[in-house]
Amino acid sequence: MIEQVRWIKPKGQRESPIHEDRIGRWWWTGEPDKAWGLEQMRGGSPAHVEKVAKTWLFRDPRGDYHETIRELFSHFRLGRCRCDRRSDPVEKMRHVLEALDKELHVRRPEEVVEKTFDGSRAYLEDYLQYLELEQIITCEGRSIADLRLSPEGKSILLMLRASAPGSNFDCSPSATLRRAIEAQPHRFPHRIEDIEW
Repeated sequence: MIEQVRWIKPKGQRESPIHEDRIGRWWWTGEPDKAWGLEQMRGGSPAHVEKVAKTWLFRDPRGDYHETIRELFSHFRLGRCRCDRRSDPVEKMRHVLEALDKELHVRRPEEVVEKTFDGSRAYLEDYLQYLELEQIITCEGRSIADLRLSPEGKSILLMLRASAPGSNFDCSPSATLRRAIEAQPHRFPHRIEDIEW
């Protein structure tokens, strides 16, 4: 099932100026069971693969190039500055989304606070609000226990798992393009010869 997520507020309200400024008219169109940017190579995908000076790179919808899918996700989707190297926000997000996916926030919320947020419940609540504003998670109720991954959030988690340090999954741009060619050969009538097969 294909899901389409746009960063808009409920009916009758204006589109968020934060998302409009940062992302423009791009929106995620994909399937929750396919890794964000790695397995969705059609219109609406956040990642297109291009060869630039003998190097395969990811190109985002704005035309900026990225060496890794995590770099593309961090700079394009999350809008983080390229110079921000104090921590790994993408790896932090993986740990949080993993906890939400395993429903640890429902069964053992204090463990999530302690392990992921250095014991600060306020930090947890601020971070979860950020994820909800980004539409990576959804909340249908009034408590933290009601939080769930959005369709895009599920897709993001798959990408973060595949690209995690120590993973054996090839997340390189050329491997991503190769998988797209193998999955949909009709879209690529001429096989691209210089991809490492």
